[in-house]
Amino acid sequence: MATDKSSSFHLFAPPPVPDYSRLKLCLLSANLCYQKQGQILLSFLRGQPERAVKMILQNSEAIVSIDMPAGPSEVLVIADEHASPVYIAADLLSQAITFSNLYAPKHLIINVKDAEKWEGLIENAGSVFIGPWTPESVGDYASGTNHVLPTYGYARMYSGVSLDSFLKFMTVQSLTEEGLRNLGPYVATMAEIEGLDAHKRAVTLRLKDIEARQSE
Repeated sequence: MATDKSSSFHLFAPPPVPDYSRLKLCLLSANLCYQKQGQILLSFLRGQPERAVKMILQNSEAIVSIDMPAGPSEVLVIADEHASPVYIAADLLSQAITFSNLYAPKHLIINVKDAEKWEGLIENAGSVFIGPWTPESVGDYASGTNHVLPTYGYARMYSGVSLDSFLKFMTVQSLTEEGLRNLGPYVATMAEIEGLDAHKRAVTLRLKDIEARQSE
């Protein structure tokens, strides 16, 4: 939206949508900062401290002014005996979720109103117990889940024992001649950079055979 001033104008980007691409956002920041002739278009970029917006701002701060390098939202509550514990708990709930994902507990009990709504926000936990009627001991003995769970924060990287723990997986690939023609040169280049001559020859010998047949 341009202003009446000839020397400056304001440009408002669309609001974030859930299916955006970080790459597209970085390209957007570049397009916002430069005109086609390479001249600086904007002097200031401002935005909410969300992860993708932060990426845009820090990607652009070398050429334009940004508001500040911001991280995740934070809340700290200072209260005394006169404060309502219900209000305090409500204020801190979203921060507790963030802490829980960082702490990655073996057992996580979500005992809040509408606890099911918070389940989707949990990323790291060995086993989650939802609602006021789901004590951790039920998971130990009777609910049917396995009690062999990651401890010491390892729930960030590992899951508890399940049927998947007794399975193994392998990958399978099959290229057509056209597929090798398309991928082969890149594979040969990367193998050469790594000094793996045998890997390179495994590709280049096949590519030479393909070229020889095509020239016949």
